[in-house]
Amino acid sequence: MRMVTCSTRLYEPENEKLLKIKEETGICISSLIREAVCDYLETKEGIQAKQIDDCFFQDYEETSTEVSSP
Repeated sequence: MRMVTCSTRLYEPENEKLLKIKEETGICISSLIREAVCDYLETKEGIQAKQIDDCFFQDYEETSTEVSSP
């Protein structure tokens, strides 16, 4: 596994939200950020897969319509 680190500065409202989640869950901030990034990447992959699937389906629909036309 390759470790990627960064220093990110958040504006005050985001800091407050993050600290509130930390207090509610007891999870450290670095773990909360890691979880959020993982969720984002999984969602992004899902969206990209759906877009590709939609594109293939649209191509299939256009092809099957052209074949069916007299």
